[in-house]
Amino acid sequence: MKINSHIGSRGYRLLFLPNHPCATKAGYIPEHRYVVMQQLKRGLSKAEIIHHINGNKLDNRFENLQIISRKDIGKIEKLNAECPNCHHKFRLA
Repeated sequence: MKINSHIGSRGYRLLFLPNHPCATKAGYIPEHRYVVMQQLKRGLSKAEIIHHINGNKLDNRFENLQIISRKDIGKIEKLNAECPNCHHKFRLA
């Protein structure tokens, strides 16, 4: 079964699953959240944020996804850096 999807305005792939309990009113669910829920066989709370380890919002392989809390977002963002010349992204630690 092919699931219809599109890239949302924030750069995440959204899956059209109108009957999913976590779907928006328009029937979409972020693919990264869906992948984690499928792997863990449970839902996610709103406090559980899914972080893309390599920074690529479209790389939704389970091994690239990490559950973090809202309070830890800032810690992760401080570790991410970008070269001002070539714009290569890397982690400080």
